[in-house]
Parts: sequence; C-alpha cells; structure tokens
Amino acid sequence: MKLYTKLSLGLIFTLSFVLAAVGSPSNMASGPELDAELTARAKELAPMLSDHFCVLPGIEDRAFWEGGVMETQGPNLVRQAEKDLKEPVMQIPDELYLEFSQNGNRTNYQNALSRRNAPLGRLVMAECYENKGRFIPRIEEHLRAYFADKSWTLPAHDSSLNDFNGKETIIDLVSSATAWHLATVGAILGDKLSPEVRAELKAQLNDRCYEPFRQHIRTGQPKYWWVRNINNWNAVCLAGVAGAALTGIESKEERAWFLAAAEKFIQNSNEGYTADGYCTEGVGYWCYGFGNHIRLSETVRRATNGKIQILNQEKLRTVAIYGFTISILPGIAPSFADCGMNASPSHYLLAFLNRYYGFHLDGYDYALPVFSHNLVDFGIFGTNLPPLPAANEPGMATVGGGTPAIGNRTWFDSAGIMIYRPEGWKSALGNLQNGKETAAAVKALDGFACAMKGGSNGEAHNHNDVGAYVLVYHRTFPALDLGGEVYTRRTFSRERYVSDVLNSWGHNVPVVAGQLQKPGAKYKATVLDVTSTPETESLKLDIAAAYDVPEVEALTREFVYHRDKVRFTVKDAVKFTSPQKFETALVTIQSWKREGNAVIFGEGADAVRAEIEVTADGKPSADWTITEGTYEADFSANKIARRLGIVLNGEVKEATVTVTYRPE
Repeated sequence: MKLYTKLSLGLIFTLSFVLAAVGSPSNMASGPELDAELTARAKELAPMLSDHFCVLPGIEDRAFWEGGVMETQGPNLVRQAEKDLKEPVMQIPDELYLEFSQNGNRTNYQNALSRRNAPLGRLVMAECYENKGRFIPRIEEHLRAYFADKSWTLPAHDSSLNDFNGKETIIDLVSSATAWHLATVGAILGDKLSPEVRAELKAQLNDRCYEPFRQHIRTGQPKYWWVRNINNWNAVCLAGVAGAALTGIESKEERAWFLAAAEKFIQNSNEGYTADGYCTEGVGYWCYGFGNHIRLSETVRRATNGKIQILNQEKLRTVAIYGFTISILPGIAPSFADCGMNASPSHYLLAFLNRYYGFHLDGYDYALPVFSHNLVDFGIFGTNLPPLPAANEPGMATVGGGTPAIGNRTWFDSAGIMIYRPEGWKSALGNLQNGKETAAAVKALDGFACAMKGGSNGEAHNHNDVGAYVLVYHRTFPALDLGGEVYTRRTFSRERYVSDVLNSWGHNVPVVAGQLQKPGAKYKATVLDVTSTPETESLKLDIAAAYDVPEVEALTREFVYHRDKVRFTVKDAVKFTSPQKFETALVTIQSWKREGNAVIFGEGADAVRAEIEVTADGKPSADWTITEGTYEADFSANKIARRLGIVLNGEVKEATVTVTYRPE
C-alpha cells in the first residue's frame, strides 16, 4: 500500500516442537462461545510466554544498543535526532482529517501524519544508543501528540467520523500498527519515561486497541470486518493488535488470549492467495499483507520460544515462493493490480523466507542485519535476535523442503499468470541489497523479460486487465502496466472504474466494438494453450468473456516468446457476427515515434521496435491509425504515460492485429 510504505516503510503450527494440523478456518460469530474457546486456548498458551516480551531489548541492554549495527549507525542517529530537536513537533489540524469526508482527498492528512510521526523511531534509537536522557523530553512530546489525536485511524477508514467524534473506536491498518509501535517504545524505554507518560500510554493502548478488540470478540461490537476477511487487512491488523498486546500487556493470561485470537483468525489470510500462492492484490500488497503475516509469525515464534509458528504450513510456503517467482528480473516485478510501477518483493522479506524455509536459493541469502528506523522492523528483520535457527531445526519450519526450482519460465496456473525471463537472468541476482549493482547487471542482459495476465476482473484490488502484459528490456519498459492510482474516495467506491488507469482503457488490451472490459468474476480469460519448447514459449488466451459484447463470436490473444531470436509477439484475433469497430493498445512510459508500420520506443542501445501487422476480413490491411492518449487519473507516471491506440479505421467482421517487439 502506497500510504503504509510512507508510514512504516503488510494454520498449521508447532506446539512443543511437534507439528499439529488444524482444520479449515473457523469463523465462529462473536459471543460467549468464541470467547470461551479463546480463553481455553489461552490457558494452553500462557505457559509458553515469558514474563515480558518485546522484539527489541530494553535500553538497559547496553551490549545490544552500543554494539552490532548500532555501533556504526548510532552516531548518525544521534546527529539526525539533534536535527529533529531543532524543529517543533508538527501539529496536524482537524481540517486535514475532515478533508476525506468533505471532498474525498486522503493524501494531505496521510502525508502530514507521516511527517509528524517519522522522527519518533529515530529519537528512541538515538536515546537507546546514547543513554543520556536528553532525547526523552522530545520522545514524550511525540507520545503526547499521539495521545491528543482524536483518532489513530485514517480518515479514509472513518467516513462516518464516528472514531473522530469519539462515538466508536475503529481498528484499521494504521491504528493497529500505531499501537504496536507505541507499545514497543514503552517496552524499550521502560522507566526512562515519566510515570505519568507510562500510565497514559498504557491507558491509550487499552482504550484504542486492546479493549475494542476484546469487545468485538465478546459482543460483535465494534464491527471489525477484517477479523474474518481474507485480504491484506486481516494479516496487517492482527499483527498490529497481537504485536501490541504481546508487548504492552503485563498479564501472561491476557497476552495469551490475544495470541489465541491471532492464531485462530490469521488462518483466514490463507484463503486470499490462489492455490499456487499468487497474490491477486499485487506485489505491493504481498509485501504489505504477507509481510505482516511474517511479522506476526516471527513475533509469535520468539514470544513462545519457537513453539508456535504461524508460517509453518505448506500453503504459506507456496505463498512465500511467490515472492521469488513473481519477479521477471531481479528487482523488477509486474505492477498488476494496485501497486506502484516500481514495486518488487522486499529483499529483507526474501532473505528471511529463504532462511526460514530452508530454500537455499542463490542470490537471496543476504547478510543481516537490515537497518531500519522502524522499531518493529528493526527488531524483526534488522537484528536477527534471537538468531534464526537453520531450517528444520527445532523452532523452524518443517513443511516442504528443498530448493524451489526457479527457471526461465514461471506459470501460475491457478491465477493465469505467465512469466518469461531471458537467458542468464540469474547472473544479475548478485546481492539485491545493492540496488546499483543489481540495476547494472539487469541492464547488461540482452533479452526480453515479460509477464502476461489472464485471470478475471473479479480479483482483490482488481483492475479490468484480462490479457494485459508487461515487457522489459535493459531495465526500460516499452510496454507496461501503470499500476494503481493515488487513492481517493472514488478508488474504493462504485465509481472505481471511472478511473482511466483502473479500467481497461488504461491497459494494453483491446477495445471491442467500442466497449471496454467489464468488472466482475465472470469477465475472465480462459487458457486455450500453454506450450514450451527450447526455442519458443507461448500462451494463448480466450478473452472474449472479459467483454459484454454479444456480437463477438471469438476473441483470442496469443503471446509468443522467441528465445532464439529475441522477439516477443502479441497477436489479437477477433471475429464478429456483424461488422464492428476494433482496436488494441500499447501502453508505455517511453518516448516513441512512428516509423512506417512500426513504433520505436526509447533510443540508443535501449530502443525497442514494435512492428505492427493488421489483417481485415482475411486480407492484409494498411487502413489503420495510431492515436495517442493521455491519462486523467493521478498516478506516479501520469505526466509521461501514453496509450497508443492501434485503431482499425473501418468496421470489420474478422481481424488480426499482431505486434512483434524486437531490440532496435
């Protein structure tokens, strides 16, 4: 999620080191029976918990806070914290929160919240390194700013303003993460904070996180839909609530109750991934949603001394493999669904998963720690404390086994996603922590990388994009998916597909008889053929069902990847019952020019030629034009993105449009 990237950057379990299978997720309604179930489970879990827990050591652990990565990062942190002291704690006016309810803008408040909150993690880490007390007053000032907030929830998730007006406590993506973050601050600093601030922090966490969640489980009020949902909210919010409770609640029995709830309801997240592990919400949401699944599991693993491991099941091992196989090149992934065009699986998540499951994949065994100002992430991914055991040792995953085979081709059969990689792509893996090194190695690869999408238009964070594709050459994108738009009130409303980035006009797919694709699960692709030979790879889709056009008798899209000739061909073939209009599209952010029956994208060594061939009613045709379109939606590349429509000038009963890409 674009917002959360700014703010913070989303069973089968083992009991007493014995793998225990659990059935399908239970979504028992809230009430006494559910509370009794969790209470009974909590009695089994409580003995596994230590007296106190936090993902980071307390400030009194001088060996930690003065050694390791802090030995080198500490002085720089102090310098940054000293700069923070020169600026007052930012005040966020109510007017910014109210903008969403008034005009649908969510960005202004979110940006302001991010700027105000950013210094707190740095200040805490600087204080822990220096241990002189001089940053404590400013830390407490930041905490009081949180205490004074009318809501910890985003205005986009409080459209009724019930949380803002004190009528209801909403737990959302950000308020749950806030609770975990502040509980971590309190646990690290302990009695370095004043008694008044410690008492108020405890009360705030109880009132804004612990008690509302308890009441939801016991009575169903407030209504937290995400508890039983299967999208990223489930993992993100459960991680925040359980992480805060395991960190900030004194009673082991109470902590165990929250752990029991998280252990039970995190199973719903598993349903949000296809059988082959694909995340239809997009790469960014895999990092966000599954990333928080990882955070929760690792926190629980540590809190129970390895006895409970939420990740230890075969389905989640498959979801983990997605993080490695979704990339079409090292550091580059297709931006299908709602994510940024530059989204790719986070290297620290891949490093953790490579170790946890014992994948032993070359190029992903990074040296930890990864330094972060985010206290929770630093504690989980940055310190590697306690040390992560080797796979299949006590306290580690026991499912699956062995190294996943990641070759030049990946086929997500359940999702209908195909990825082709050029020969030699593994040579570019290197150390993905070094972005410049990886970028240079990818740029040196002399071949195409591409991703093609079938699926349906009824997916989570759906775009109407059946048949879309992404093409990469020398780290440039002659054809791409534009990713998601900047979220507004419209984005998640009935008017979602008014957006010319989210509807099919914003994707490199046909417009059929003047009609765009329709949203909904029945508007989908059917896989007609998947063929692989040493020379070529091909995928053929029937995409007629993605359109609600009765006159369409047949509509197919065929992709052919020529390994031996460095070519990539996209062929659309349509047949109507009566003459109709037809066009297809090229979507790019590269400069372009037309040269006869070809379009040249980019220039110099990175240039790519797209040769266009058209037949109309069985004969070669030159009666077509290219129309350049721009975009109204607000997204990262809206100033440079172009839609090049290949428009057949007359109406046809049959037509083919073939676009062949090759290096220029």
